[in-house]
Amino acid sequence: MANQQAQALEYLKEHNIPEMFENMTAQLVFQRPENPRQFLTEYIEKLQAQQAKVDDGQAPDISALPVLFSDDNAAAVFRLFDVTGRGWITLEQYKKGMRNMFITDYNETPAGFVDNRITLDTFVAECRQGVAASTLQ
Repeated sequence: MANQQAQALEYLKEHNIPEMFENMTAQLVFQRPENPRQFLTEYIEKLQAQQAKVDDGQAPDISALPVLFSDDNAAAVFRLFDVTGRGWITLEQYKKGMRNMFITDYNETPAGFVDNRITLDTFVAECRQGVAASTLQ
């Protein structure tokens, strides 16, 4: 019995099922659609369309993905770390910012990491990519 449970948990983890359900639940709570079943059906269809692009070697249309965070949200997180208005944050602040946005799959070496200066534009772009990566896994 323990072996079957371990296999089931491994399967769920391998296919990112818990994350997918967490994302769908968060979307439901955030959007509060009149018809939750129809909303979830459309949500999955959007994911499938973008995943098909990835599977065909194309870049997904990030703007078509259902996400909770906007560029404005990412910019607000950036400003929390750039309190003096320098226009950049450190690599460590960037990583903390990604965690604050609940993005776990992100580029650990973004543009500017060598100089330890990640700009707002880079942070926002990396947030978009991180959200897309976690959504399409």
